[in-house]
Amino acid sequence: MPFDPSKPAPGDDLDAVLIRNQLNALKALIDAQAAQISSLQGQITAAVASSSNNSNGVGSLLATTRRSNSRCSPSRTSWMS
Repeated sequence: MPFDPSKPAPGDDLDAVLIRNQLNALKALIDAQAAQISSLQGQITAAVASSSNNSNGVGSLLATTRRSNSRCSPSRTSWMS
């Protein structure tokens, strides 16, 4: 029996079978969501673990600088020589 939020209706007598079925349906929904969340966590973990592999094919990116710059004073560019 799927969960029915309209049961028990206000003013209805409480029926143990109805309440038990409602609680069991809610537990089934919670368990289904827990399984889905666990599956998604596994997918995220696998994606994060392999994310560094995506950049392994990229060559080294070395920064290049100009050795002569007429706007800089010699003292500021001496580290470039």
